[in-house]
Amino acid sequence: MPRVSVWLLACGLFCAGGAAHAVEPADNLRDLMQRLEAERRAQAEAEAGEEETLRAARDKAAERARDAAAKLRAAEAEAARLEQRFRDNEQKLVALEALWQERLGAYGELFGLMRLRAQDMSARWEASFLAVQYPAQAAQLAALAEQRGLPTEQDLDALWQAMQQEIKAQSEVARFAAPLRLADGAQKEMPLVRLGPFTLLQEGEFVRALGAGRLGVLARQPAWRFRAAADDFLRAPADVWAAGVIDPSRGALLQAFGRAPDWRARLRQGGPVGYVIVLLGGFGIGFALWRLAQLYRQRREVRAQKGALWERLPAAPSAQGQAQLDATLTPFWAQLERGLPLLRLLAGIAPLLGLLGTVTGLIVTFQAMSLFGSGDVRLMAGGISQALVTTVLGLSMAIPLLLLHNLAQAWAQDIMQRLEEHALKQAGETGRG
Repeated sequence: MPRVSVWLLACGLFCAGGAAHAVEPADNLRDLMQRLEAERRAQAEAEAGEEETLRAARDKAAERARDAAAKLRAAEAEAARLEQRFRDNEQKLVALEALWQERLGAYGELFGLMRLRAQDMSARWEASFLAVQYPAQAAQLAALAEQRGLPTEQDLDALWQAMQQEIKAQSEVARFAAPLRLADGAQKEMPLVRLGPFTLLQEGEFVRALGAGRLGVLARQPAWRFRAAADDFLRAPADVWAAGVIDPSRGALLQAFGRAPDWRARLRQGGPVGYVIVLLGGFGIGFALWRLAQLYRQRREVRAQKGALWERLPAAPSAQGQAQLDATLTPFWAQLERGLPLLRLLAGIAPLLGLLGTVTGLIVTFQAMSLFGSGDVRLMAGGISQALVTTVLGLSMAIPLLLLHNLAQAWAQDIMQRLEEHALKQAGETGRG
């Protein structure tokens, strides 16, 4: 088909040329035929080369497939041989282990007890701060705990030394340096103080174990009284007995104390009602102290028969009767009782506000229970905290306000009684005169 196309192309060119020229030179036609023949031979050679290349690739792929099949058969045979060898070795191992147990006799229980003791000690060391101070002994205990063979004399001696060191550390106060991760995340070599195997201190702050022999400062330190005791212990001389803080749980109790909410968190738990109680209670206590200071000064002045209140009394009131005496002393009593009804009102409002917060917290709790159920206590913690905190705040404000009101009332009555006694005395002297 290509050859026919070439001839048709040649005839087309010839005819076109004949239309343009009457006679075409014979050399041009011969050259065209030669070029066409050369192209045909080149195309045939290229097709033959491609066929040879494809044939060689096919032969090579077949050879690789035969090699792969041979390797697969060899691998399967090797796998079968190794599997049989594994089963034989497993049977031999069972027989040797039985023989080993038989010959071991009573020593088997002893060596098993040794490994059990090493495992227990290794776990205790990792949970305490001894592994940080003595990393080599901790690694040796871990190796003894994982050992499968018979222990040597050196292994038994190492276990005995570790036991003695642990007993000694129970009542030891040791100072050493170790890498410590600080609160800002930096790792630094810091001097540490170990109180037995339980507590680790660094400049008045408590340190906890992070695992894998790493240490870090507690993110939230416990209350100030614990930190103050730890600081006093660190500042005490070496030859003086001093009180320290011991956490037998190796940091768990200190972390629990650190998570306990402070007074700010408690106040936030009270909600809006709690803030109102605190504001009213603070105002009431401040006002009560101010009135008590005034009454105390007036009381001292009246006892000494001087001062502005004493000078305002009539020098010689008339003796026309109790009514005139009461009318004379009524302004004094109004002045002395100024602000006391407000204190009585605040002392009565505080527990009522606490009750309001309690009811509000219970409503929040029941709403959480109706929405999420009672499976998770943390969902109800907000309402319960509000109920309890507002109750405590209301009582905490009402009790001192009530006491301060009664004290102010007693002082005012004492002052008024002295003024009445003086007025009656003056009236009696005027009547006799």
